[in-house]
Amino acid sequence: MQSHVNVAHDEDTRPFITPETAAARPRHTCTRPGSQPHVHTPRITATRAHAQDHSHTCTTPGSQPHVHTPRITATRAHAQDHSHTCTRPGSQPHVHNPRITATRAHAQDHSHTCTRPGSQPHVHTPRITATRAQPQDHSHTCTRPGSQPHVHNPRITATRAQPQDHSHTCTTPGSQPHVHTPRITATRAHAQDHSHTCTTPGSQPHVHTPRITATRAHTQDHSHTCTHPGSQPHVHNPRITATRAQPQDHSHTCTTPGSQPHVHTPRITATRAQPQDHSHTCTTPGSQPHVHTPKITATRAHAQDHSHTCTTPGSQPHVHTPRITATRAHAQDHSHTCTTPGSQPHVHTPRITATRAQPQDHSHTCTIPGSQPHVHNPRITATRAHAQDHSHTCTRPGSQPHVHTPRITATRAQSQDHSHTCTHPGSQPHVHTPRITATRAQPQDHSHTCTHPGSQPHVHTPRITATRAQPQDHSHTCTTPGSQPHVHNPRITATRAHAQDHSHTCTTPGSQPHVHTPRITATRAQPQDHSHTCTRPGSQPHVHNPRITATRAHAQDHSHTCTRPGSQPHVHNPRITATRAHAQDHSHTCTTPGSQPHVHTPRITATRAHAQDHSHTCTTPGSQPHVHTPRITATRAHAQDHSHTCTTPGSQPHVHTPRITATRAHAQDHSHTCTTPGSQPHVHNPRITATRAHAQDHSHTCTTPGSQPHVHTPRITATRAHTQDHSHTCTTPGSQPHVHTPRITATRAHAQDHSHTCTTPGSQPHVHTPRITATRAHAQDHSHTCTTPGSQPHVHTPRITATRAHAQDHSHTCTTPGSQPHVHNPRITATRAHAQDHSHTCTTPGSQPHVHTPRITATRAHAQDHSHTCTTPGSQPHVHTPRITATRAHAQDHSHTCTRPGSQPHVHNPRITATRAHAQDHSHTCTRPGSQPHVHTPRSQPHVHNPRITATRAHAQDHSHTCTIPGSQPHVHNPRITATRAHAQDHSHTCTRPGSQPHVHNPRITATRAHAQDHSHTCTIPGSQPHVHNPRITATPRRDQEEPELESQKEEQRIQHHLRFTLRQI
Repeated sequence: MQSHVNVAHDEDTRPFITPETAAARPRHTCTRPGSQPHVHTPRITATRAHAQDHSHTCTTPGSQPHVHTPRITATRAHAQDHSHTCTRPGSQPHVHNPRITATRAHAQDHSHTCTRPGSQPHVHTPRITATRAQPQDHSHTCTRPGSQPHVHNPRITATRAQPQDHSHTCTTPGSQPHVHTPRITATRAHAQDHSHTCTTPGSQPHVHTPRITATRAHTQDHSHTCTHPGSQPHVHNPRITATRAQPQDHSHTCTTPGSQPHVHTPRITATRAQPQDHSHTCTTPGSQPHVHTPKITATRAHAQDHSHTCTTPGSQPHVHTPRITATRAHAQDHSHTCTTPGSQPHVHTPRITATRAQPQDHSHTCTIPGSQPHVHNPRITATRAHAQDHSHTCTRPGSQPHVHTPRITATRAQSQDHSHTCTHPGSQPHVHTPRITATRAQPQDHSHTCTHPGSQPHVHTPRITATRAQPQDHSHTCTTPGSQPHVHNPRITATRAHAQDHSHTCTTPGSQPHVHTPRITATRAQPQDHSHTCTRPGSQPHVHNPRITATRAHAQDHSHTCTRPGSQPHVHNPRITATRAHAQDHSHTCTTPGSQPHVHTPRITATRAHAQDHSHTCTTPGSQPHVHTPRITATRAHAQDHSHTCTTPGSQPHVHTPRITATRAHAQDHSHTCTTPGSQPHVHNPRITATRAHAQDHSHTCTTPGSQPHVHTPRITATRAHTQDHSHTCTTPGSQPHVHTPRITATRAHAQDHSHTCTTPGSQPHVHTPRITATRAHAQDHSHTCTTPGSQPHVHTPRITATRAHAQDHSHTCTTPGSQPHVHNPRITATRAHAQDHSHTCTTPGSQPHVHTPRITATRAHAQDHSHTCTTPGSQPHVHTPRITATRAHAQDHSHTCTRPGSQPHVHNPRITATRAHAQDHSHTCTRPGSQPHVHTPRSQPHVHNPRITATRAHAQDHSHTCTIPGSQPHVHNPRITATRAHAQDHSHTCTRPGSQPHVHNPRITATRAHAQDHSHTCTIPGSQPHVHNPRITATPRRDQEEPELESQKEEQRIQHHLRFTLRQI
């Protein structure tokens, strides 16, 4: 610390500082344009670091004295020369970080980036005039990212404590004034500075209690947990953009339990009372704005804040009357009894889950008389009017979504709310025109004349009674050209979704009866009105998409383009004659992308179920014939057409159950879900080309739950048993190839297919011995007791989710003695060797993820690479206990490719020597795109670094960092630093903050300029000419600049300071 103090101000190192000395430094009467003079009386002692050079008792007219105690850390730029922890009566400390731009005068000495617990920074720019008293030191024009300025006029009197510094009459354009009266107590964090009882005309008072977390931007200055009578709390997160006026002071991103955010943009005019504070134009992703006009009276609880007359383009007004009780979550904010002309009332009960996007703001469980509940998930695009307020992705139990797009005009009653143009992926639109009358129940909403492209019109006449559930809405006698009439008898149960609207027992010549249960996916075209999920004895459903034209007979009802989940379409051309049973309908020459044609010859007998339609002797180029004997049960999907017990030389039988997803080409005809003893299924997606022998039948892109695909290329020879089917050169994104050589014996389950001696570049061989049980997912294929030289065994239990790349093949919940489990999610890029098998994104309780990418060499033990007690903001300490050898500095334990939110990856290469202390454990050469390498030596808060700093290391860079402040998103300081630049430039950087464009601070610094000017710079901001910020700071303030009327106050404060200092010294 002495080195940096000496660089800046020699006087700060004196063991005794007199009040006169303190006064000579920052103590001053501050007279800025537009403000009254006020006094800064520094509280300075011998033990206080230079950082607090503005720590003072601030006494301004009309306010009680309050303390500004600058908190200066690695995350606080010196430019904020009033950045401080503000402690006022009745509030918890909060941080003011002044942000100064070309457009704000220095006069706004409290114009600052305000960082409160759980919020992103926002700007307070005081509006100060000669006639306004200082007491309103937060009366300001508030400019937040994406909003127009609006005025906060604190109502402050001599008897009013400072804590309510946002208690104000809020006047925003287009609204009547309304009062925010903060409910503030000594135990209430300032962060909730808008927690208040809101009383607006025509409504009962209700409470806004801001819920502020690390992920919540302060921009949403009304983001709060809203508790209204009769509803559960729900979150309003205002989303503000540059184009939306402040009048919509409740325009917000609304996040309710189980939904994604959607935007409420209040339509507010001077003539509309505040009570309709949710009367708004609702803009949800993919829809045109539509109006919600709450019917609100003084006697009506706010809970029904969406009870409204809904008027959408092309429909008649209809009423939504929420059924709301105290036990009903706000998430169902459209749960209502819907009464539309020509229909019976029916209930919409939104079913909202974490995977359901809010744009479907009418996504609901629909319960209509005579039908089982089914789900409507509106799918809304930019080109469709809200009028189709039931245009939706319909998801019923057991079906994939398909789209209903109501054709609605001003003259058609809402009752036909399912009369629609049906557009399925891969089909032309076709019309369902329900024949509906006022006396006809909603359940028959699909009784229609169906006209599909390429077919003649045919009639679907549902046999429907009052006791018949909706699922049978296509039970009919089907007469199509070229076929004899045949009967479709839907087999429908309570668990059967609407998607199977042609589910029937089909009896055709030459086959046993089998079930057609239509399953509709994104790859199935509607024109094939018999496209269905086929369920035969011993198989799970699979999709047949008939290629049907007006001239083709029904007989070929399985001649089709076969589209299975996760495969490209391929053609099955059945070789069918009058004497051949339907059973062989898959005997074919199969031509799939990337493979040579090969023959599938089903071994079929009268006693053999169709399910085994791929049980065959497979002869592919480069392999010996081998047998695939599908193990098929009622629970096995046809999609796994190679699901089989595989018996290869040297291995125990294991099951390949193909799991096919949208990303897997059929060419990988062995792409499968592999279920081995003690593991969960994981996906093998063979990468197969015409030139690749079948011998490598496990060379594949491996996609495990929560991982990115990576390549396993088995090293297979004639002498190598299949048992080692994962002995391979592993090439994962961002790693060098390395060898996994399973140690496998006859008694070892396949599940341990990664138990191996791992030899990676830069490390000694070490053993991974997976601890695997029947309940352990294969995804954790590196869950193991790790025993490395010099460490105690410890357990790595990978936690793998959809967001974790396989590259992080050691992503795990780490449980070490004396710590809570925390997550290591390795993130691997092209520049880092696999050797860093603990390189990870570290997510600890209360922190955002950050990257640890160990640089490991042959001389450092793998085990100890993070051993330390780590205390990070918002987390409990957890233990990393390294045993480090004499040749390995702990400092390198974070050398990594750093990828942070909002920045491009950049490299941290620690420059570490034997004389360098732990303090610099992130000291590194930082090479970012477009900059020269420069040194980052972080000094960060909540966890302690005790730097041992040598004479050759400049303190100046001690703030170059990606700044993560409690409750804010990271922002980047990219110092442009060279060997020839003085300490003064320690913040010359490209500054990228949330909600601002990057701008450059180029300090103009000479050898003769004091540290005080360390932000005197040429500031170049996008859209402005360069301009100079030259702080006018001298070693001794001019006395003639101080106001006479404040001298007595300053002298008293100097005396108080001297007394406090003397007591501390004693």
